[in-house]
Amino acid sequence: MTDRKTRSVGAWSRRRILEWNKPLRRLGLPIRKHPPALTNVHVPRGALRVWWIPQVPGARFFVPVDDLTQAKLVLETLARYDLFQFRERIKPDYASVGGLEVFEDGEWCEWNDENGDDIDAVICVERAA
Repeated sequence: MTDRKTRSVGAWSRRRILEWNKPLRRLGLPIRKHPPALTNVHVPRGALRVWWIPQVPGARFFVPVDDLTQAKLVLETLARYDLFQFRERIKPDYASVGGLEVFEDGEWCEWNDENGDDIDAVICVERAA
């Protein structure tokens, strides 16, 4: 028996795809037949994406971004949204985590600046300055 976390990403049933599309339908966005992770898309070298896990342990989702400024804005917005939900007692507790990935050599890797710092360290240094 396999639990939900160890199932293959490619094992999307019709029911799961319909569930995945519900938020898109509510927003009036186009519906996809396959999740984004299963579509063949050319990703240029150096492309960036923010990843976020709203409740650890849990699944993460991705937001493509154009540059570091946009990445910082997305991460800050997601963090503030989680904090708002906690303060307003929408979520009784939470443990969220996020980061930034860059596409290099055919795979997504954690982004680091020239000093080896990740996006969280860069944001903290900028806040302190």
